[in-house]
Amino acid sequence: MSETAVFHDDVSTGLTAEDVSDLVARSVSRDSAPSFQALLAASVTALERTAEPLEVAEASALNLAQREHVADVAADVEAVVAALRSGVSAEARCLAPAPPTAAQRVRSVLRPAPGWLPRLRERAGSLAMPAPPPTRPWVTAAAAAVGALGQTAEHLALLGAAQPAESSARMLADRLAARLRAHRDTLLADVARVVD
Repeated sequence: MSETAVFHDDVSTGLTAEDVSDLVARSVSRDSAPSFQALLAASVTALERTAEPLEVAEASALNLAQREHVADVAADVEAVVAALRSGVSAEARCLAPAPPTAAQRVRSVLRPAPGWLPRLRERAGSLAMPAPPPTRPWVTAAAAAVGALGQTAEHLALLGAAQPAESSARMLADRLAARLRAHRDTLLADVARVVD
């Protein structure tokens, strides 16, 4: 693998399972494989946390263009998570929890999490409040998605900065951070158009 094949300056190309596999092989031969695997697992967990704010922003979009932008970002994040998950070794799987099974999702619905009653009361109270202006829910949801993408990008950049300059882990973290920042900027531009 050429180091520039996967990690060139253009962040518009996706990260595939093959790219991750190449980096895994590179980390074994040139770097610290355990450090790379730890960063890989942390990246999976961090990226999965952006899914919920993106889903909310997509559901509350005001027009088709906003919905498509958020859907494109969410689809790319999901594809990157799948690619990253494919490279996580058996030893590092405990660091990147597996997605919930269908049975676990059903159980979570049937057996609510602790603290469900106060959240239910809070939700009921918020339903009794007057409805905000129509643009407000999308702006709030999009701002939460922008914040999640930005925080995840900074988190991954900091993790990568702790790695040696030419290491596979640093290359992966820098690439993921740049991609998340590009997605954040796309959504931020949509928010700016609504607010202005």
